Amino acid sequence: GGSSHERKLPGSMTIGKLRMLCERLTRVPAAKQRLFVREKGAPMPEPLDDDNLEIALAGVRAGALIIVDEAEG
Repeated sequence: GGSSHERKLPGSMTIGKLRMLCERLTRVPAAKQRLFVREKGAPMPEPLDDDNLEIALAGVRAGALIIVDEAEG
């Protein structure tokens, strides 16, 4: 269990910019982040791994949970 931060994000924000925001919030370096999005009611989180993709196109909707994992090594 980590900390939780609630933010309103523009759908045009890229996953790369989301990483930068997550780095400030979580102190996990952007290069080590593994990002996932979990929709309300979704059984499994989906990986967010294309840094150039806008989050709206990656399926991030209002109320979605972004999960920040720190990669090993």
